[in-house]
Amino acid sequence: MAFYGKKYLLIVLVLFVVLTSCQNVNKTNVVKLGELSFTLRDGVSKEALVLKLSDYEDMLTQSRNGLISRGVSSDKVNLSLEELGAISEEIDKNYPNVDRFSEKDIEKIKTDFIGISDEQISKHSEKIKDIYTSQFRYELYKALENKNSNGLGFISRGKGKYWNTPLSKEEFWLLFKNPHRIVQTVLATNQAKNVTKSVFGENTWRDKTDAFRHAIWNIFIAKKNFGSKKTRLAWAKEFTDAHEVGEFAYVSKDRAKDKRDWDDPMDYHNNKIGRDYFDKHSKEISRWWWFWPSVDSPSDETIVRDIRKMAGAAVGFYNKEELKSLGGSLVFYKGR
Repeated sequence: MAFYGKKYLLIVLVLFVVLTSCQNVNKTNVVKLGELSFTLRDGVSKEALVLKLSDYEDMLTQSRNGLISRGVSSDKVNLSLEELGAISEEIDKNYPNVDRFSEKDIEKIKTDFIGISDEQISKHSEKIKDIYTSQFRYELYKALENKNSNGLGFISRGKGKYWNTPLSKEEFWLLFKNPHRIVQTVLATNQAKNVTKSVFGENTWRDKTDAFRHAIWNIFIAKKNFGSKKTRLAWAKEFTDAHEVGEFAYVSKDRAKDKRDWDDPMDYHNNKIGRDYFDKHSKEISRWWWFWPSVDSPSDETIVRDIRKMAGAAVGFYNKEELKSLGGSLVFYKGR
């Protein structure tokens, strides 16, 4: 009996040591910021909470063989939108959507944040979003660093699937700053290209097809993202503006003049028409008083039908001065 008593005591002691060790490990991942206490994601360092975009720029930019090239090639990122989307999707599924706040998202927040209530989530919503974004950014950085060090999947200039070019630095850093918007923006971009090809049989340039694609691209970006209507529209503008600015890294000097004179005025105009459509035809629906409203928008079929009709009535122009008088019409370049 004494033997079994000692054996039992030993088992209890071992279990106590194991449980205590696990608790100590867990405590190392717990961070307290003001009223909020939360558990960091596995593999995320506490430094993630203080790293700035400029820090990541220094870490990701190298003189040779880096994700982002310095010097002469400073405007180019050796990564496509699709590649960034695939990497982000694997990370994104582990985070709550803090622009949507579904019941599932709130449940996840309550798991990560110790003892937090619905009212506290509402009160600290922006801080909670910042905390998750900081961790997401860090995980994205580590994934990109690992991918780059292995030399896997990076593309050279002009070989990308996204508008035929890799990401520009403007697009990349905007997406890196807002990692929770990457997946939905990739989906919207691919949908815009696929729908355009389905409707017109091709994705062409400076014509009514181009006008249709840009308008519907902005609508899909706003529709697929989350947050208030104002937030969605602001993101659609910010990302598509970054695309237009970033394109200059991939055009010749002669082509750059054409882009400034014809392509940019046309694209900015048609992008806005798309956002105006979404603004007019979508509405916010309140759910709970302490969270942002959801947005109800037309079906994809309705959007395609309406924008196709607008593209059919698109107005041609010869110079950007004419655009001032074309108001709410989609436009295309007559000199094509």
